[in-house]
Amino acid sequence: MKQFIKQHLYKIIGILLFVAALVIYQPYVSDLPRGLHNWAQADRYSVAKMYETNGNFFEPRTHNLMTDDGRCGLEFPIIQYLSGRLSHFTNIPLTAVYRLFSFLLLFGGFLFFASQFTLLAEFGVAMSLLFSPVLFFYGFNFNPDTSGLALVLFSLAFVLKFEKTGTPKHVYFSILLAALAALIKTSCGVYFIALTGAYGLYLIEQKKHFDLLKLTATFVALTAVIALYDYFYFHKFNKDNWSIVFMSSSQPVKNKADLIGVWKAIKFWFGQYITWSQAAIICITFLFGFSMKQKKKTAILGKLLWIFALGLIGFLKMMGKQFIDHDYYYISTFVPLAAILISFVIYQTQSFSINKNYVTLGIWILLISSFVVSAQSFKIRMSDTFVWKNKSIDSQTDWMQNGAEILDEIGIDLNKKIFALYASAPNTALVYFDRRGRTFNFEEMTRPPSNMDYWFDRIKPDFIICPRFVADKFKTDQSKLYGNVVLFAKRPNFYIYKPI
Repeated sequence: MKQFIKQHLYKIIGILLFVAALVIYQPYVSDLPRGLHNWAQADRYSVAKMYETNGNFFEPRTHNLMTDDGRCGLEFPIIQYLSGRLSHFTNIPLTAVYRLFSFLLLFGGFLFFASQFTLLAEFGVAMSLLFSPVLFFYGFNFNPDTSGLALVLFSLAFVLKFEKTGTPKHVYFSILLAALAALIKTSCGVYFIALTGAYGLYLIEQKKHFDLLKLTATFVALTAVIALYDYFYFHKFNKDNWSIVFMSSSQPVKNKADLIGVWKAIKFWFGQYITWSQAAIICITFLFGFSMKQKKKTAILGKLLWIFALGLIGFLKMMGKQFIDHDYYYISTFVPLAAILISFVIYQTQSFSINKNYVTLGIWILLISSFVVSAQSFKIRMSDTFVWKNKSIDSQTDWMQNGAEILDEIGIDLNKKIFALYASAPNTALVYFDRRGRTFNFEEMTRPPSNMDYWFDRIKPDFIICPRFVADKFKTDQSKLYGNVVLFAKRPNFYIYKPI
């Protein structure tokens, strides 16, 4: 029995950590997008929901009908597609399929990466990166950053295999996974470029010119695939069809004021990016690393670290202001940096080779502490109001709860189209009511009647839903539309109107 446990210790610990996480997640497995950035999550969930009934991968849609049949362009939607189709064929609710699939991929990436290290202390250091409040929250939600990160970790694991064996196929597996990560999440492209560059420098050092030529051809081919997809199926499509759901642009840091704003945002979210326990684990790793006099030369890890760090600086220069409003940008940028860094320190110095039992025990106590903090934060983040550093962030979804079930009880068919008034996000309310149509935020509700007339004539809604707490504003903000509807049903959180 002892021999079995010793041989399969990492697998056993991995299973225990996975089960512990699922225990925390289980009450929320059927929940629709909620908590912080539910609007971004709802957009991705909406794409997956449309894939339940439409299996055409290259025609992603959302509930929002601002474009023809809700078509939109977005980063490679393989996770949404697989989740939607799997839900369709198994009849398992999409919320459960999507959440479990995303977390299984993320956890699998961490486990495969961490299992490349030989000692229990090193395994704990690598696994500890998972248990930060931001990553633990988005890991069980509808966010592509975690899937991109998972593929980066699988890729990095093959880099570590290459360091041990020198087998070129491991690097090519790594590059292919990195390219897929870049397709799923554009910010992962920094890692893809850095990895290819690091291996290229290694081949130059080794004077392997034919291998360098093969690498160059592989890089050009993969980059062409990524660029062509992003251009035709993402950016160009959104521009040509005026699809705003996933439309994005660079947010460069242009001056000192921008830099200060980004720095303040990072300081604000820092306790959500990383726990004090995680910081302590990283410090212990470095202390042991720097204490070792013997240094083992790495083939590409050191090069990967420096190229990625420089690439990340460039990314922050181009997109840095996104960090002000999006805490999840940390996931596909700084977590890979931390993973590469600890890999380099551990591999180069063999820093835990002295195998002090008290160090191993300390690392695992800190890991469990970080898990507990992240689990507690997850529950708070999934609530309607999240408070952090005296700042209250309202998810604005409380009035939509059970919306689809209520419409079903009333007898409103799934194919009926709706307008959701005073709804801030393009898809959140539509997802909660499980009907297609259009949302209008507070600013849009104050626009001239001609704007509402245009969308009314174009979409021809069957019902109009208004939150109860702003029902009086509807009458004053859009008096023309209000005069052409009748109250169809009243519910505690919202009113349902029907056009005359």
